[in-house]
Amino acid sequence: MKTTLLILAALVVLAIALPLIAALARLLLAVVVGVFMLLLSVIAGIGYISLAIAGIALVVLYQLWGAANIGWALAVALLIGLGSMLALFSALGHTLTTRIRAWRQPRNPPPDVENAP
Repeated sequence: MKTTLLILAALVVLAIALPLIAALARLLLAVVVGVFMLLLSVIAGIGYISLAIAGIALVVLYQLWGAANIGWALAVALLIGLGSMLALFSALGHTLTTRIRAWRQPRNPPPDVENAP
């Protein structure tokens, strides 16, 4: 009788706990997917910004050098676009590492103004 009650209690606990665990797993998956999609949108945004910079550079170089040098203008514009993409990724990385370092450091308590020398 006692064993039957223990088994029944364990089944009741499992019946309550399993949906909660499944809900927490779905929530964790949603957060991970959301962060991944945010990261992909940032990467795509940086790519589009770099593409726009390269396009503007191509138009300016085409106007300066003319149609005879369109190959050189395209090559230089692509280098400018790649350079801007690297600069944007570098700035993003610097910002993220700075924020992570600031988040990990312990916060200093405010100075004691009343007992200052």
